[in-house]
Amino acid sequence: MLAGHRSSVATRLWRWWWALTLLVGAACRPFVGTAEPAAAHALRERFGAGVVALRALPAAGPLGLPAAGAVVVASSGWQPVRVGLDADQREELRQFVARGGRLLLLGYAASLAHDLGLAPERPRSEALRWGFDAAARSGHARLGAMPRSASAAALFQGLPVAAGGAVLWAGGRPCSVPCCVFPGDPGGEVMAHLAVEREGSLAVETAALAVQWRLERGAVLALGVPPDAQDDAGALAEPARQLARNALAWLGGTALVLVAAAPEPPSPPAPPVVLPHAPQLAHWGWQLPWPGQAAAVAALVDAVVLPASRAGADLFALEVADAAGLGVSWPRHDRLRPPEGLRSASAPVPSSGLLALAAEA
Repeated sequence: MLAGHRSSVATRLWRWWWALTLLVGAACRPFVGTAEPAAAHALRERFGAGVVALRALPAAGPLGLPAAGAVVVASSGWQPVRVGLDADQREELRQFVARGGRLLLLGYAASLAHDLGLAPERPRSEALRWGFDAAARSGHARLGAMPRSASAAALFQGLPVAAGGAVLWAGGRPCSVPCCVFPGDPGGEVMAHLAVEREGSLAVETAALAVQWRLERGAVLALGVPPDAQDDAGALAEPARQLARNALAWLGGTALVLVAAAPEPPSPPAPPVVLPHAPQLAHWGWQLPWPGQAAAVAALVDAVVLPASRAGADLFALEVADAAGLGVSWPRHDRLRPPEGLRSASAPVPSSGLLALAAEA
């Protein structure tokens, strides 16, 4: 009877162990059945052999953290996304750090510092996009940090130093890079502020980009521009790898990497059944005489421009024309320089001559 009872207990314990194993495995699964996100692939390439395992950040359930060591939590993609944890997951992560673990938060995952009670305010999460409109000349932008503390030297060691002492490791032409910064007091050690170079001109913001906190026996480091961000045709690949090596050294050499899912692309708004005066062409527009026709312009905006914008159209050009609809050229001897994006005739052309040519044709 006693032997049978022991066998029954052993069987139940065995079943419970398998159930727990399957539960944890399901919650912290790798990217099975889907292609590995680009951010996860880039992190694997940047960190190399230091990646113990690379998994999707579970939406619920245990995180499957090791008893000790280091963990990286990273966002995926350039579009802003809320990287969130439920109450149990936050407590699991806090206990991991409190026991002496090290936690690196990359990209939009830096907002978890607020969820963990380290930063008093939630950081600002937004993508830096440059080169998609006429405001940019070359469309080239780079992002990085301006070191502010002595401990930042180890994190940015070996990275090329740009003008003014900044280090840059992300960017492109055009540029779409995730960026998460702390505008106010982050409640920890500010290691570096955000540095942005647009069209070759460097600007340093007051917002903190790299912040370190202590939590009992462990430490947390937030880096709002990850080393896996967009690469500028290979020019920033080595600085990004060097930054990843430095971060891995701060982690202790190896780490479990958890990657949050990228946001779902928004569904385009349904266009109206009929757009007024909407030709089925890739590029189209209207000409109105200006000035003196404010009512006509208002009607155009209300009846055409706004509905077209709601349907997904972009206003990409604005040209100056005379009352006859002919492009107005910029006077050659004008003391004011014309805008670089202005498209007009290279020399003044009399309207009468063009109208005569049109009539003859």
